[in-house]
Amino acid sequence: MKPVLYAGDNSLTGAAAYLGGVMAYSRIPFDHVPSTQSLTPYLLRTGRKLLILSDFPARRISSRLMADIEAQVRDGLGLLMVGGWQSFFGLEGEYNATPIEKALPVLCARKDDRANYCHGLVPEPRGSHAITRNLPWKKPPVICGFNRVQPRRDSQVVMSLRPLEMTREKADFGKEKIPLLILGQYGKGKTAAFTTDFAPHWVGGLVDWGDKRIRTRAPRGGTVEVGEHYVRLAANIIEWFL
Repeated sequence: MKPVLYAGDNSLTGAAAYLGGVMAYSRIPFDHVPSTQSLTPYLLRTGRKLLILSDFPARRISSRLMADIEAQVRDGLGLLMVGGWQSFFGLEGEYNATPIEKALPVLCARKDDRANYCHGLVPEPRGSHAITRNLPWKKPPVICGFNRVQPRRDSQVVMSLRPLEMTREKADFGKEKIPLLILGQYGKGKTAAFTTDFAPHWVGGLVDWGDKRIRTRAPRGGTVEVGEHYVRLAANIIEWFL
């Protein structure tokens, strides 16, 4: 049983090729469950270190398994939710008022929480953290959307988003600082919420962040070509749990 269970983002020949490719390149062993299948208790038996839910709708997890996941996080399983139309509340996520929301470091909205920005949003670190250290934040990428969430009081916002406001004459930052990467602790388990996606379209220019191009492919997955800093950031988030 591999330490990471990655559920969602369709298949490894589709959107999951991106995060799956990052883990393959970074030599992080994982198993994958497509968004069209349901999670089963067998897949979450003892030995996992991290469960990633990325564009994986709550309806694919039984109420009994949701309660079991909450208990496993309390006992030490890591939990990472990545943004998307089927994450948090989203269009079909609907994790609000579930045991999984209870374990997350954020509160989900009670209605559609998707936010799309045609002018883009710029990520920036808040303070110093191992996940964001040694990345070129003076030359940041631009992303295109996210899920609006509310960080819990005892959580840590490690990265935020600043909206761009553009006209023909100038581009400037808006005043709002939107939570992007939120870390927490639930019992013995580490938890995190990354409110944008690692796959198109919300990922925007983040997927190409870095001058060096990396071609990578997960086992039985599709090949993707991505930027070196995109790989480093995504791997840093996952490795924080391991």
